[in-house]
Amino acid sequence: MDGVYIFRGIANCSCSKFIFVNIIPIRMRRTVRILAAVYLCGLLLGFTSLVHAESPSDRNPWPKQLPALSVQVSLNQTEVQCGDTLKVSAVVTSGGVGVEGVYVEFWLSQEGGIFNPPNTTTDSLGKAETVLTTPITQVTLVCSISVNAAKEGYESAMNTTEFTLLPLPKLEISVSADSTQIHNNQSVNLTVYVSCNNQPVKGATVRMALAMGLRDYGEEYFLPSNGTTNQEGKFFCVFSPPLVVNETDFGVCVSAYADGYTENTSSIVIKVVPEASGGTNQPPPRTPDYTAWLAASMIGIATICIFVRRRLWE
Repeated sequence: MDGVYIFRGIANCSCSKFIFVNIIPIRMRRTVRILAAVYLCGLLLGFTSLVHAESPSDRNPWPKQLPALSVQVSLNQTEVQCGDTLKVSAVVTSGGVGVEGVYVEFWLSQEGGIFNPPNTTTDSLGKAETVLTTPITQVTLVCSISVNAAKEGYESAMNTTEFTLLPLPKLEISVSADSTQIHNNQSVNLTVYVSCNNQPVKGATVRMALAMGLRDYGEEYFLPSNGTTNQEGKFFCVFSPPLVVNETDFGVCVSAYADGYTENTSSIVIKVVPEASGGTNQPPPRTPDYTAWLAASMIGIATICIFVRRRLWE
């Protein structure tokens, strides 16, 4: 009834009292008092609500802070051969508790690597896993794996880890021949030995060719020109060089490759010497000496002429 007391205070003033006593009829004074009290109570309640709405304690100009995610990344090994697989595990938490349903994406700093799967979501423990097939490299590399985690209602997070990528072992090739100098129309047997870390490599593919500047040619001079190594890591072929007019050095180029190894090449030089005439390596035959034969023929002819002349004179 605060409004009633306020109205009474207003009514007691001289001007208000004059209006209330002389203008408003007696039978309506009670109704007017009630209406005035209701009106003043409404004003009082509206003012109170406005004050509370604009209270500095209730105003917050900054958005509400979202809980932050945290990502921990682990690998099953920190040193891996290129071409092998690597298991990657990520655990996403918030406030030390695993978060389920977080979208997780994996990235590799080196091109050529394949994640399976490349992205996934966390389980009830906040864990996500993938398998990386590492790329092929010729040198040792330090690679980074990045993991991004995001979920609605949380601040996203990212973390990285590193591992060492080792190149494939390199094949070792040695070439030998039963002779490094031959003549035209002769052949030479070649033996190729392919190994790695002093161990023979079976099934390595071997290719033979003649080296000419920056390119290889002349596979037709080898029989066979390509094949695979046997249990002992060996490959055999026969080299029949083209005919030459002058002494010529032929560079025989050998290349070998196999799954799980880095390709390598090697070479050997075979010298080809032109043969002597007659197709043999014997010295040329000596030219006959006709001097004595001519002298004997002339003496015989002279003797016949003298004999015929004497017969004619008789």
